[in-house]
Amino acid sequence: MDLERVPELWFPDGNVVLQAEDHVFKVFQGILAARSPIFKDMFSFPQPQERAPEDEFEGCPLVPMMGDSAHEVACFLQAIFDSEFFPAYPARTEFDIIEGCLRMSHKYQVDYIRQRALVHLSSGFPTELALLDRRRYNSSELAAVERTSWLPPPNPEYGSIPVPVLFRAISLAREVEALWILPLAFYHLSSHLTHPERLAHYLTFRDNEEATFSERDWVAFLHGHGAFSHIAIPLLSCVSNYRVDPRCGCRAPHHCESVRLKALGKFHDLADKRLAQPLHIFRIAADGPLKKVCASCFEHLQLALAECREQLWNKLPRKYGIGKWEDLRKIKKEALGL
Repeated sequence: MDLERVPELWFPDGNVVLQAEDHVFKVFQGILAARSPIFKDMFSFPQPQERAPEDEFEGCPLVPMMGDSAHEVACFLQAIFDSEFFPAYPARTEFDIIEGCLRMSHKYQVDYIRQRALVHLSSGFPTELALLDRRRYNSSELAAVERTSWLPPPNPEYGSIPVPVLFRAISLAREVEALWILPLAFYHLSSHLTHPERLAHYLTFRDNEEATFSERDWVAFLHGHGAFSHIAIPLLSCVSNYRVDPRCGCRAPHHCESVRLKALGKFHDLADKRLAQPLHIFRIAADGPLKKVCASCFEHLQLALAECREQLWNKLPRKYGIGKWEDLRKIKKEALGL
């Protein structure tokens, strides 16, 4: 096999050569050992007086990194040896870099890179509904620490993660035990696959690179996906069951009742069309029509819908069999050092 040097990671005074696939990296044992207990143990083994030709490269010990992709190893090593390559959040980065750094730092126990990568990855999957709403409706006003660091600009910050990236993010989160990523990632995936033909495409070709799911994740996704289309029902009921109460300050109950029923019709139309984002059906369909009710009724409807949406959000992890937000946020806080 012809081995290809990676120029950015080929130091003339390096003292060990790592091989991933057909790429080689000449770096420093001491730095790797200081960062990773796995490398420290690996390099602590007594070395033979003379190495076999296949165990060295240009006079340095050759260490094969079995099962690791050359791209991910390159990202990981650059994060170690180049401080500008993978800066901390909220600096911009790319999903491919996060994926490589996180998978390799998890495997080789380089904690500071793992934590940095987790923070970047987590920026794409809020665990709070309020932040999700701000990203959808006020993306231009977001602070740097409220943005996703790895979505290429311009982007609306909401629902813009491509399907193949969602598959990879979910598989990666499961692999590195970042379970707080999963509820919203599954929800976004469901929103992309509301139409049967799209879902059938990924189910039929689920062994391809676009849908690299474990059987466990397919079961979890399909279980929640079955409930996805029903998320809007409580919101429909919230508007349907609302009754104008003159004691609340409404001075035109017949008008407000008529407006509410028209808005409800728009709700049903969107629900029948397999609305991609059911948690936001209120703002999508009814903000305009419902604003025609009086100020008092609009305020009370908003409060009722906000409470209903929060309840639906709190149930989201359980729909995909992942537990409770409370527990997931606790795991996230510990993993991210918050």
